[in-house]
Amino acid sequence: MPSMLYYPLAAAPTPVIQRAVLYWDGLRTVVAPGWESRLEPEMLAMRDREFYTPIQPYDHFNDVLAEGVISSELEHAVREIGEAALIPQQPPALDSKTMLHTGKLEDSVVEMLISRGYAARHPDSPWRLYGSPQLMHLLISIIAAQVAADNNRRHGSEGPDGLHPHTDIAAAFRMNADPVAGREISHGWRVDIGPLLPVPGPGVEISSLWEFRQRHDQARSEMMNAIMEFLGTLQGLYPQDAYTRVERRLNHAREQIARYGKESGVPLSLRKGALVTVAVAAEYAGELLDVPGFGVGVATLAVVSGLAVNVASAPIRQPGHIEHDYRYLHLTESEMGRSGFPL
Repeated sequence: MPSMLYYPLAAAPTPVIQRAVLYWDGLRTVVAPGWESRLEPEMLAMRDREFYTPIQPYDHFNDVLAEGVISSELEHAVREIGEAALIPQQPPALDSKTMLHTGKLEDSVVEMLISRGYAARHPDSPWRLYGSPQLMHLLISIIAAQVAADNNRRHGSEGPDGLHPHTDIAAAFRMNADPVAGREISHGWRVDIGPLLPVPGPGVEISSLWEFRQRHDQARSEMMNAIMEFLGTLQGLYPQDAYTRVERRLNHAREQIARYGKESGVPLSLRKGALVTVAVAAEYAGELLDVPGFGVGVATLAVVSGLAVNVASAPIRQPGHIEHDYRYLHLTESEMGRSGFPL
């Protein structure tokens, strides 16, 4: 199973860590030098268990994060969102939404951002750039997409070395997945697999989930193998056919996990507030744009405990030529439209 690559922050929030521990083979985030002193105890505990691995992007991905790559992506994004949205208004307080450690960027990229007026060094913390939240989301989205695409070209996306980008910030997801002028576009699917994955209730400790994972790893693996097969077959099958192939396995794994949670005193449930939206790049989707229910709006593949497993066709930006390209968005209920997809 691959690892979750969370962005745009170095420190993943607790709900994201919970889902990573429950289902994925590992958790990674993009960090800057000195990251150990800035991470919460939960993240450090996962590092000590060799589950969390920080990525210092210029250690291994320098070529795909050079100034030319970042500059090109910025130019395309500026055409879509407007230059005014990227210009900082004034030095803000030290806030993760408007700050970026310069250690995550090549020196030439830092100077390019400053020279264009998109960012400036914070007067109280010169090793940090300040800029608009849109700029910060955009930069880390670019880094995450490039790191994942380059890694998966070399190691594959579905094995233990694969990386699947995840975020819980809708704006960052759009900057990673939505089409922009001048970039290769694929038809694809956006699938709400939230109703398929039981998630922890409020107050569940990460340590309890880790023990649960160790005891019931087989059920976790069965669930994620079925999910990966479902997403992979979407590249060449009608969505209902792809789902039917794995439906029995998904139901069995989900029921097992829920039962084990109840027996272990780890409350797990299905709820809209724990949605995962997956962007699946697949040329086959283009052939179905005129099929009723798929070309426009949302179609339902199944209903699980009263929650719909929805799918919609969508144009998706391609970060590179890789067979399987998955990007995930964790939503809260307030961020969903009536269709179950982001507002």
